[in-house]
Amino acid sequence: MTEPAIPVVSELKPLEVQENTRPFSRWPWVGLAVIVFLGLLIRCHELGTVHSWFDESLGWRMSQFSPGEIVARSERNVHPPFHFLLLSVWRKLFGGSLLTLRSYSVLWGLGTIVGGYLLARAALSGSGEKTNVRPHGEIAGLLAATFIALSPLQIHWSQEIKMYALGTCLTVWSSWALLRWFQTGKWGWLLGYVPLAAGLALQHHYGTFTVFAQLTFALIWAARRGWSGAWQTEFVPVILASWATASLWALWLPSFLHQRALVKESYWIGRFQWNDVIKVWRDLFLTDTSFKRTETLSWVFAELVLAAVLLLLIHRQPGARLVGWLVLIPYALAVIWSVVAENVFIARFLIYAHVCLLVGIGILIASLPFRVLRFGMASLAIGMIGWTTLEESHHRTRRAQVPGMSAAVTFLKEAKAEEDLVLVCNPMLYLNVCVHNKGLSNVYAFDPGRGFPHFQGTPVMKDEDYFRPEQLKDSGKEWVWTIDAEKWLGGTWNVPLPSEWKLQEEKKIREWYGTLVLRSYFRETAPERPSSAMAGR
Repeated sequence: MTEPAIPVVSELKPLEVQENTRPFSRWPWVGLAVIVFLGLLIRCHELGTVHSWFDESLGWRMSQFSPGEIVARSERNVHPPFHFLLLSVWRKLFGGSLLTLRSYSVLWGLGTIVGGYLLARAALSGSGEKTNVRPHGEIAGLLAATFIALSPLQIHWSQEIKMYALGTCLTVWSSWALLRWFQTGKWGWLLGYVPLAAGLALQHHYGTFTVFAQLTFALIWAARRGWSGAWQTEFVPVILASWATASLWALWLPSFLHQRALVKESYWIGRFQWNDVIKVWRDLFLTDTSFKRTETLSWVFAELVLAAVLLLLIHRQPGARLVGWLVLIPYALAVIWSVVAENVFIARFLIYAHVCLLVGIGILIASLPFRVLRFGMASLAIGMIGWTTLEESHHRTRRAQVPGMSAAVTFLKEAKAEEDLVLVCNPMLYLNVCVHNKGLSNVYAFDPGRGFPHFQGTPVMKDEDYFRPEQLKDSGKEWVWTIDAEKWLGGTWNVPLPSEWKLQEEKKIREWYGTLVLRSYFRETAPERPSSAMAGR
């Protein structure tokens, strides 16, 4: 009688691994797909109907230039050129409508959701060539993806022609590549990190703060492993990655110094206030909502963020510590730079730290010891952020309902004669007119002769976009229309016409960023012509 064969350990191991990992190998990706689809639906809400504002209009105009001209004009602006170069490629491929160009940001916003999932998942997973799939890592990834998909701040900047969605995408993907290099030791991850980090630094100057945080964490982590072993396996690669990233950014250094000189001379940001250091987190989480923003609420948000960052920094997993470091260091650098140099402390600039904080919150909730506690905290967090998502959606719907610039252009097309001039009070508003202009002729930005600051759209303006007093005097025109603005950027903006031009009629049209004021003038010595209202347009 033969004894039954006893299976060896090597025969059982694959079955055990397969049994343990199957629940967490397929369904999380299905869950991620659902979250990404939800994020897409939310970001497509009123995507093409809300009128553009100046920052979007600047990107719309910049994308029309050649690559060389984009780089040259970016030097006279305040941002690096990488975002504008990518946007120009997108425009060539898919067209230059407002909806199409905003879809560019939607794509990067969806990439941020996926990258946030991967970063949080890897942060709670083990080392090895392939990430050891753990339930807590999957939970952290899905929570991070959900928070990013529902965040009003992340939604808002995924719907605008700005560089912030690109920056958040590069933040999470570069951080993930760096973390995976530490976990696997594979050079391919580090080689992938370098262009991602360089792109992050070259799309917005705050991206440089994030890259600095990534590389300092990498250097500290490599050094603490022990000098001799680290020198052979980790320290030298980190040094080389830092050098390669810095070398790519250094190509923009002369232009950065020129930009800094422009900002030191004049810029739109006011004086630094220490109160902003506290209230910035409240503003980041309550973007585009109607919640009352009290000082007490500011302190509550600040204390909760501080607690989350500290918990991440003392977490047992190095990936969680990396995420906490990516929140703390850019925030601290922004404060330090604003105190010792120029004030650059603006809430939306910290969006890259904000996306890391959302990832970190997902990691902390997934790290809680009891399933009931994890479920309760996850439900509470999703419920609170979902409430702000609804608020943001209502806010965007209200913006889409205002008549705004489209109504102003339509009115002027019907009211003015073909040969009449339309003079706009400022290049920033002029660019908004250009975005929504369909068939309105003879439109110019009026330059009274003193010029405009560099931060009011002049880097993307062409000489033929301006109309000056001497041209108006010699034009022989009898009638002129102006587009002025009230309650815009904290003031009233008018076209300063000479005294011989007399006001005939005025019409105000509400826009989400202010009030547009359309005025018609005729020269005092010119024969009177019936107003557009009397003429029936």
